[in-house]
Amino acid sequence: MAASEAAGGTDKEKEHYLPGIWMMWNYHLQELIRVNRLLILPSVMEKEVTVKAQVRNFNPAQVFYGDDMDDSVEFSVLVREKKSGSVVMRSSAKFITRRDNLTEVGLAYHG
Repeated sequence: MAASEAAGGTDKEKEHYLPGIWMMWNYHLQELIRVNRLLILPSVMEKEVTVKAQVRNFNPAQVFYGDDMDDSVEFSVLVREKKSGSVVMRSSAKFITRRDNLTEVGLAYHG
């Protein structure tokens, strides 16, 4: 019997394989700012959880000199254990998103 493929194996649907827990999101945060993709990377050995997200800012890009180019956004994450429902991670941070663009953000929780 052959050994099972490791977590770092290839995923034929993606050009580059990224291990972790992927969730596709289109969650409405504000009228014009949404989470496009969400990746949760748990590490049992390190006792930490890292959350990475792509945030899409649909506000119009700068048209005239002096118009806003960026927006400040607070990104909050709450992760619960499936069986017990207990909170595993609660973290938040403020960051800047570029208008009419995707911004990658990340939060880490060390437990």
